Amino acid sequence: MNKVKPIFEPCSFRYKNIFGDAIRKFIFNLLKDAYISLMKDKKVIIDKKDELKCTVQLIYFAIKLRDRTHYPFYLHTEAPLNDIEKIVYGGLSPKSSPRIDIKIMKTDWTEESFITVECKRLDTNLTLINEYINNGMDRFISGKYCLNNNCSFMVGFIIEGSNNNVVKKLDNSIEKKYTSEGILKEIQKDIHYFSKHDRLKGHTPFRIHHLFANLDRLVI
Repeated sequence: MNKVKPIFEPCSFRYKNIFGDAIRKFIFNLLKDAYISLMKDKKVIIDKKDELKCTVQLIYFAIKLRDRTHYPFYLHTEAPLNDIEKIVYGGLSPKSSPRIDIKIMKTDWTEESFITVECKRLDTNLTLINEYINNGMDRFISGKYCLNNNCSFMVGFIIEGSNNNVVKKLDNSIEKKYTSEGILKEIQKDIHYFSKHDRLKGHTPFRIHHLFANLDRLVI
């Protein structure tokens, strides 16, 4: 029997709270491929109004990908895993399960060492733009989340509009709240950006990697 070849390149796990470039790339590729799998599965009904359900659907495909490729981390969520498939394919409302937090961990890390993924809906409307910044990015920048880490991840579920226009709106609001140093820097057009922030509390400088997952059409 042929051994399954992992999709991702192996990387060093010598870091606990300070995560290196290889691990950041590794995690982002998992999230991106989970988004691709989600959009390609025609049986999934995506409710763009339900941020929680979109998050459950993303983590479901991330777990499937992990299992298929011998992914060396595990994903922790407060949702019961025996309910997750029913939520993904519409048989159960996520409101009946505990709220979802995505933590990505490895068995040889300490309990306090984990990578956090925060998910928010996005369009060009300032209401959702401000929600993404104030109740997403700012939780990391302020040190409320990931105090001892040097990076985190956010997924912006784009429910309307182009990725490019959403990024422009985000940059305008980010620059007003922080400085021009905090605006998004492109890694892969439309889908992968990062922002760099100085923090008064916690590890600094701090990077947030942003995956913009357009739910109207697959953008990759």
